[in-house]
Amino acid sequence: MSRRRSGGVLAATGDVLSAFLSITVVVGLPLSIVNHLLGSPLSTWVVKSVAFVVALGGAYPFVAGDWPLAKLTDFAVAAVLTWIAVAVFVTVGLLAAVDGGLPSDPPVDTAVRLGIVALSVCVAALYVRHRERTHVTDDDAHGH
Repeated sequence: MSRRRSGGVLAATGDVLSAFLSITVVVGLPLSIVNHLLGSPLSTWVVKSVAFVVALGGAYPFVAGDWPLAKLTDFAVAAVLTWIAVAVFVTVGLLAAVDGGLPSDPPVDTAVRLGIVALSVCVAALYVRHRERTHVTDDDAHGH
C-alpha cells in the first residue's frame, strides 16, 4: 500500500470515528437521561444499542456526504465541555448550599441532569453558530 493511499485510509477512518463518537454523545447522552426520567422503560442495553445504530448510520452522511463533519465535532466537543463545566458548577453549588450533599431523589437528580444536557446543547449550538459567522472562508464569502 502506498504512503498516499494509507494516509487516505487513516484520514477516512479518523473521520468515521469522529462522526461516530460525536453522534454517540449527541444522541446517547440525552436518550439515556430521558429514558431514566421516564422510569427506565428501555433497558440499558436497548438504549446503548439504539445510540450505537443511530451513530453508525448517522456517520455516513458526515463522512461520505456533504454534511459538515467539523461542525458536528465542534458541537459534540462544546456540548461535552459545557456539560462538564455546568455539572461541576452545580455539584459544587449543591454541596455548598445543602448540608446533606447532593439530592438523591431520582426525579430531581434526573431533572438536574436533563437541564444540564439541555443547557449544554444550547451552548454548543451557539458556539457552532458563532464559529460559522466568524470563520467565513473566501469561498463562503462569495457564495460558493
